[in-house]
Amino acid sequence: RDVQTVSEEDVSSLEDAILTKAKKHIDGQVKSKLPQGAVLLAQLTSYDLGEITYSQEVGDEAASVEGKSGAQITYFTYKQKDFLQIINLNLKPEVKSGFKISDKATNYKIKEINQGDDNYLLRVDVRTKAVEDIKTADLLAKTRGKTSGKLQNLVKDEYHADGVELEVSHPIHWLKNWLPLFKKNINLEISYL
Repeated sequence: RDVQTVSEEDVSSLEDAILTKAKKHIDGQVKSKLPQGAVLLAQLTSYDLGEITYSQEVGDEAASVEGKSGAQITYFTYKQKDFLQIINLNLKPEVKSGFKISDKATNYKIKEINQGDDNYLLRVDVRTKAVEDIKTADLLAKTRGKTSGKLQNLVKDEYHADGVELEVSHPIHWLKNWLPLFKKNINLEISYL
């Protein structure tokens, strides 16, 4: 007759399986409950299993062993918007006058996190693009009352833009190529590629 007993290896692999299951379960719960704009720092997340209750002890005769435990998770988050502001603040001295860093064109990756006494030091790899800082009020003042052709030339020559998308809604057909004379009738959106 074959007799199966619970070994130390069975208990150890069960502990690993419980921890893996807890990580998946907790990760899903934590990430879904984060406030909007918050990002989880996975490198600082730690999981601690509580006391595990086993259905069988090492050496007991059994074909299988089960375990139950609670888990405690410690995690850190940061606000994406605030983090991008810190990046911009640190890179600002490197940016030429008349240019700014576009948040939409900023990509970063946290490479390393070192823990101090009461703080954390992050080493971050940042890739970003400096774009011309276009003052909306100046652009509006220069464009009102212009034809679409003059607007295209102005934006390309003075602001180094790749193009302009213009929508004019006017009941008189021949006025559709002209921008309104009053700033309040112009809705301006600036986007960066």
